[in-house]
Amino acid sequence: MGTAEAYLLNAFTRPTELFTPSSPGSSSGSYVLYPNGFDQMMGIRLGVQVSGQFSSALNVGVSQLISVHETGHLFGAPHCDPLQGYVMCGGEHHPHYLSDGIFVWHKDSFDVMQYIWD
Repeated sequence: MGTAEAYLLNAFTRPTELFTPSSPGSSSGSYVLYPNGFDQMMGIRLGVQVSGQFSSALNVGVSQLISVHETGHLFGAPHCDPLQGYVMCGGEHHPHYLSDGIFVWHKDSFDVMQYIWD
C-alpha cells in the first residue's frame, strides 16, 4: 500500500455488506453490497483514523477490519452485535469475509451509527 493514507483509503473503501436479519436474532436475512465500503455505507469520506492497532493483527485484511471496527465505536456502534461474525464482533470469521474479503456489518450497529448525531 505504500503510505498510511493509501492503507486507510483502502480500509474505508473496501467492499462492505450490510446484513439485515429476517427477524431479531436470526442468522438468516438479506445483504446489501456497498462496493465502495464504509464510506459509501455511511455517506461520508474519512480522511483520518483515530484509534490504535493491535500488534497481533499480522495481515492487512484483519488490521483494516480492526481500523473499521474501531471507527464504528467512534460513530456509536456497540462492542458486539447481537450475533458474532460481523464487523463489531468477530468480523474476520464471517463467511463473506473468509471467501471474498468483504466486511459485513450487522444492521443493529448500522442503525446506532446513523443516529449518533441526533
